Amino acid sequence: MPDPRASRADSRTLPLLGPDPKARTRVTTGLLVGLDENGMGPRLGPLLCTAVSVRASSRYRSGRAIAKAREVGIDDSKATSAHGKMAAAEGIALAVVEATTGSVPSDVDALLAAIELDGPDRLQHRCPGTTRAQCWSAPVALPRFASEEDLDRGREAIRALRSLGLELLRVRCVYHCASLINAAKESGVNKLVLDLRAFERLSEDAWLTHGERREGRFVCGMIGGLRRYVPHMRLSHRFPVLTCDEQRDASTYWLDGFGEMRFEIDADASHVPVALASIVGKLVRELAVERQNAFYGEHVADLPAASGYHDPITARFVDATARVRKKLRIASACFER
Repeated sequence: MPDPRASRADSRTLPLLGPDPKARTRVTTGLLVGLDENGMGPRLGPLLCTAVSVRASSRYRSGRAIAKAREVGIDDSKATSAHGKMAAAEGIALAVVEATTGSVPSDVDALLAAIELDGPDRLQHRCPGTTRAQCWSAPVALPRFASEEDLDRGREAIRALRSLGLELLRVRCVYHCASLINAAKESGVNKLVLDLRAFERLSEDAWLTHGERREGRFVCGMIGGLRRYVPHMRLSHRFPVLTCDEQRDASTYWLDGFGEMRFEIDADASHVPVALASIVGKLVRELAVERQNAFYGEHVADLPAASGYHDPITARFVDATARVRKKLRIASACFER
């Protein structure tokens, strides 16, 4: 139950509600996980769900932190990056990976090995033999878009967050290729539910790794048009759920023994960990699209580089590759959603 006296700004200062609204306390320390998705609507390329885990100290205030983060280039990935304009975002994303794993990955395979929840081997295992090259054969060295100066600026941004009371702990993603999305749809699972299940897996991974089995806070971007999440939650089978609030702009739940899970519109513009998750996910998706562009560019002359979204260039890309896809026996379910 929301506190009617709390302002919208206050609601973003890390409230841990607890199962008893009368016993509510505002906690500004402990495990905080930001989760976001990239690529829900495109025609080509993967759907990425990403989680960035931090430990928040008593110095952390979300409003002050996101204002400071914007000064150093951390914001909603839609505001900080776009297809063809990824240098600054890659600098920040690779700095996040370096801060949590100890090194900057040398290529996209090393990046996925470091942060994909199941690892690239499992992703490739389901690929038809004639199709695997489309997504995995083109080498992509990192940094792909960023200069060393961009990476240094990303490191400076991460250092600025430490001064605000945020310690980066972990970054992980779940990678849904076109084949996984199409297979889920055939089994009756739409992309919204697929997204939610990935958020739950990532949240539990963070909780088991850094939550010390204590209740944390999990702030997620709103998933499409979903406003009522409990009917679709798998975590609710193991953790009793109290619905705290379900509104147009946010839905909040308390999972007893696990913590608060909140789904918020534009969470990546209000919470630093969600913004970081958005930026990392954007990079991983762009690298996947780059790989696909490079593969087909070897077979089709003057092929335009597609973004994968519903735009004229992507439509031309789909048409221009049709003949070679047939010749190479590329599975259609692995190419287009």
